[in-house]
Amino acid sequence: MAEILQKAAKNHSNKGIIYIQSNGLKIFQSYQQLWEDAQQIQAGLQKQGLQAQDKVILQLSENYDIISAFWGCLLGGFIPVIISVPPSYKDFNNEIHKICQVWQLLDDPIIITNQSRQQEIKYLEQCLPNKTLRLSFIEELKTHSPHQPPIGQPDDIAFFNLTSGSTGIPKCISLTHKNVISRARGTNIICEHQNDDIILNWLPFDHIGSISDWNIRCVELGCQMVYVQTEYILGRPLNWLDLIDQYRITHSWAPNFAYNLINEALKKEPDQNWNLDCVKFFLAAGEAVSGQAVGEFINTLHLQYNLKKTAMRPAFGMAEMGSGITYYQPTEQQPLLFHTVDKSSLNSSLKRVHPEHPNGATFTDLGLPIPGISIRIVNTDNYLLPEETIGHLQVKGDAVSPGYYKNPEANQDAFLKDGWFKTGDLAFISNGHLVITGRSKETIIINGVNYYSHEIETVVETIEEVQASYTAACAVYDPRNSTDQLALFFSAETFDHQHLAELLKKIRRKVINSFGVNPEYLIPLNKTEIPKTSIGKIQRSQLTKRFGNGEFNSILKEIDLLLENAQTLPDWFYQKVWKPRSPVNLKPELSKYCSLIFLDSLGLGASLAEKIQGQNLPCITVLAAEEFSQISQNCYTLRPGTANHYQQLMASLSERKIILGNIIHLGTYQDYQGEISTIEQLEKAQERGIYDLLFLVQALAKIHDFNSKIQLLFVSSYSQFVIETDEIAYEKSPVLGLIKTLAQELAWLNTRHVDLPLDQTEINVSYLLQELSVLSKEREIAYRNGKRLIAGLEKVNLLQHSQQELPFKSGGIYLITGGLGGIGRQIAQYLLKNYQARLLLIGKTPLPEKHLWSEYLKVEDQLSLKIKNLQALENLRGEVIYQAVDVANFTQVKQAVEQVKKQWQGELNGVIHLAGIYKDCLLLDENQEGLSTILRPKVIGTWVLHQLLKESQGIFISFSSLASFFGGAALGSYAAANSFLESLNSYQKSKNLFPSYCYSWTTWQETGISQGYQMQYITRSQGYYDMTVRQDLDSFLTSLYHNQRQLIIGLDGSNSKINRFTSRSEGCQKLTAYYTRKSTVQSVNLPNHVSLKDRLGTSYQCPLVLRQSLPIKDNGDIDKRQLLKELQGKENNELIAPRTEAERQVAKIWQKVLNLSQIGIHDNFFELGGHSLLASQVISRLRDVFSVELSLHSLLEYPTVASLTQTIEVLNVANNSQSVSKSGKVMTTASENYEEGEL
Repeated sequence: MAEILQKAAKNHSNKGIIYIQSNGLKIFQSYQQLWEDAQQIQAGLQKQGLQAQDKVILQLSENYDIISAFWGCLLGGFIPVIISVPPSYKDFNNEIHKICQVWQLLDDPIIITNQSRQQEIKYLEQCLPNKTLRLSFIEELKTHSPHQPPIGQPDDIAFFNLTSGSTGIPKCISLTHKNVISRARGTNIICEHQNDDIILNWLPFDHIGSISDWNIRCVELGCQMVYVQTEYILGRPLNWLDLIDQYRITHSWAPNFAYNLINEALKKEPDQNWNLDCVKFFLAAGEAVSGQAVGEFINTLHLQYNLKKTAMRPAFGMAEMGSGITYYQPTEQQPLLFHTVDKSSLNSSLKRVHPEHPNGATFTDLGLPIPGISIRIVNTDNYLLPEETIGHLQVKGDAVSPGYYKNPEANQDAFLKDGWFKTGDLAFISNGHLVITGRSKETIIINGVNYYSHEIETVVETIEEVQASYTAACAVYDPRNSTDQLALFFSAETFDHQHLAELLKKIRRKVINSFGVNPEYLIPLNKTEIPKTSIGKIQRSQLTKRFGNGEFNSILKEIDLLLENAQTLPDWFYQKVWKPRSPVNLKPELSKYCSLIFLDSLGLGASLAEKIQGQNLPCITVLAAEEFSQISQNCYTLRPGTANHYQQLMASLSERKIILGNIIHLGTYQDYQGEISTIEQLEKAQERGIYDLLFLVQALAKIHDFNSKIQLLFVSSYSQFVIETDEIAYEKSPVLGLIKTLAQELAWLNTRHVDLPLDQTEINVSYLLQELSVLSKEREIAYRNGKRLIAGLEKVNLLQHSQQELPFKSGGIYLITGGLGGIGRQIAQYLLKNYQARLLLIGKTPLPEKHLWSEYLKVEDQLSLKIKNLQALENLRGEVIYQAVDVANFTQVKQAVEQVKKQWQGELNGVIHLAGIYKDCLLLDENQEGLSTILRPKVIGTWVLHQLLKESQGIFISFSSLASFFGGAALGSYAAANSFLESLNSYQKSKNLFPSYCYSWTTWQETGISQGYQMQYITRSQGYYDMTVRQDLDSFLTSLYHNQRQLIIGLDGSNSKINRFTSRSEGCQKLTAYYTRKSTVQSVNLPNHVSLKDRLGTSYQCPLVLRQSLPIKDNGDIDKRQLLKELQGKENNELIAPRTEAERQVAKIWQKVLNLSQIGIHDNFFELGGHSLLASQVISRLRDVFSVELSLHSLLEYPTVASLTQTIEVLNVANNSQSVSKSGKVMTTASENYEEGEL
């Protein structure tokens, strides 16, 4: 192989390798430079006494060093073996065990490493008693003068590659110069690789594919190479495609899992500016190829970024053959080829079925073998099987290894006397093409890495609570990730929930720390449920089959609920309810200050004024009229909804030195007029409601001195749906959002809304006098049948409600407003994928003609994002039409609907109304135009859709906000708009017009209006969850499935600010007495409760609860706080929010990567669902935010937000102190010698 490097250095001196470091910086090494570096390293090793065929272990982390040292060994005839550098040499783990086992197997070889590891690597000697490591440092080796390399022989061993061993000791695969070069040339021939190829590799070089196929083969060609540190891609998978676009890469590769990483990453970062027409082929190899994952990868990148449809090439290979030996050759007619067969025929001649056949199993075609390689399928007795029959795959040819080093048992098991190698795979041949169907050996491949089942099982059974010989580690297919995942079946001494939860966490930690892989499924079973042979061997294949058949689904659900993991939904479903609440009268009389009453047309206000004046208290009335005027000392007129009239009124009162104590607005207390029939009527109604209130408060604020408090009662009729017989005038409802917001923006104004029935006037007067005497913070009050009720919340247990089929029809026609927004895109995607729906998306943004899209996509803005969203939806099943339509324009919307009904020849099956406008604005700064803009899509638009749907009887789904119930500072306009949405939903339900659903949400993480929101921990403190998109969609579908017509979703019922609205008791807290006995002798029988009275004389039953013990403080007092924790079951799992800015940043990164809505500072990363791939993304983001270098070991050692943040802060302090020399000058770091890459 020395000859091929020398030839490349001579003939292609301007080409070589670009190394991209983990921080994005780059180094260039030409072939000539590599030749010289390798010669220097060869000379240095020879000076240390190494002879040809001596062994060398490479413990290097930088690709530049690995490649230079590897070729230095090849030139000298030394046999290198690359072993990945462990996160730490101090802690004994699987990686350390591997290094020590290989070092002993190879008879104490020299280890090449970096000088920076000189001290730490000596910890290996703890595992090697009475042994001293021989170390050689790459920095020193490069200082020697080059020597002419000796001439090797084709059958000399060139290098070793490691694979898992069934005994726990890795097997060293011997690969000769002939093996590697013949395979490289065969691959270059069949795949038509050329000298002008530009390849990119980011997989580690201890993998045979990286070192053989993507280094040696490419040196043979003399092509340009780009090597990237693995962490740089795993930290942000889209960096892979960034580099392909930047360097115009023609070839790259990855195992199946990486293509799925790209698919998921593009959903989070969809707007890229790549042009991937340079790519000839992506190779998919290293683990089973999923048609779903690579298909989505190709389709998405072809549609949006010019990737050729023929750019995916599945392949098969093994380290024993020096890498790939079969390659599929894509064509325009068959870019990928899949074989779907009936599962019932797997043990006989295969029977082909349709890809969607319910009993079908689909496998990927891996193409023809390369020149010099033969493949065959045999039975267990090594007799040849015909094509289209599954059997054991065997390989023969020049590329096949001569065997495993010093392992005669493994050689006898794997190699036949006539030269055939038993791969351990099950496969069949079709038209000469190889098709892999599974593994016959008990090995597991996760993310391209091999694990032996028995090794994992042995480690798990070291846990005391796990029953020995009843543990099975199996690879099971996960359709969500289109790849295999690790499932652990085990039996334990006990299965009670408390102990089982801790055991599951213990098992997960043990496996992660030992092997670096996170088991996706932990399945506890009774001993009798674990199948064994007559001699006691666990039948893993049966467990895998039963898993695939769904037999363990109920257990998995129980485990999900027990751990409250990402597969479950929090208990966050609530509904608005009305509950009796007697007034608490702490004011003996009405305010001595003036009462201002805006009169109604039914005489209630006049009667109220008469009562107030009868108590010799000042009172002024205001009549509705066209002009502003003062009729008398105690009476004014003005036109409702006119701002300057309110300004004049308040100015007049101020001039007269009148101090207001109460304001009673009765403008919407009126007879029921029936349903609004025109948009004009709907807009007119707002003048007596929301605009009237806004202008009143703004005028009031100009004259109020803020030292005294004013009580404002806004009195309506038919504005709240309290009992089933209520009529609803939904046009009055927007004012509710303003009332709740005013209370949070103006401390001096106590605003409340009172809904009264049209009862006898004197009764309603008594109700209002009562409200004026109440010290109450309830914002919504209603009187029905002589009872005072307040609006509250009630938790909804969905499991107790009946279920229905989801109300969507296959192929149905649905109108989605805001369909290209973040939330709309998610719902449209669901309907297209699952119902092949036909969607009319309407939005306010006009899109350019399709033939111009490519030009607009060159710019990153909101328009290009909408185009990309539409392209992505069009690529799914079903049909999509987008129209730029004003949702509040009935004519435009109806015309758009009629067009699609005609085109698709069907009726409208439903409306999903998501459109809305949001802005932060204090109500004192708001104006009519701004308020009208916010109201338009949610008020006028909802009414338009309501009228439209009455004609077709489809479903009506609308999304509201919890601001409608709670209000919120600077959210008044938005709260008002959503209040209308919910009120109209109540009307639709009361009239049973059509199935209507309205869901009020908290924030959707980085989606829709919530995109860019940075105050999650503030909303969390208010009792509002920050929901992930997955949680949102699951909650949406679950609510529909349980036929919930109106819900508030995303509330934390344990938060005191939410708890005060729940209907569990009159008060927010419940008094309970706990006690212990002085002796075990039960001499006195205490009652189970005691009767008490509060300061208002209200009776209360206080429960008495006997406990065995109570927590005691050091001073002997009862520890009430600890007792409360124990009672709430939060002693061990209390979620503690981040306390510092650094913890908040770390937690936010975890939330994004793990797709979780909340994370406590003591939550374990791996118990939350983290694994090595996600850990790499976390490490990359932490590096960007904190400018620190972390490793996977950092997360293993510090797996909580609190511990990891502390580590980061220590590293930052250390880095800052080391970056300044004693003279006070900043020291130059090594990275300053690198050329910065334009990334």
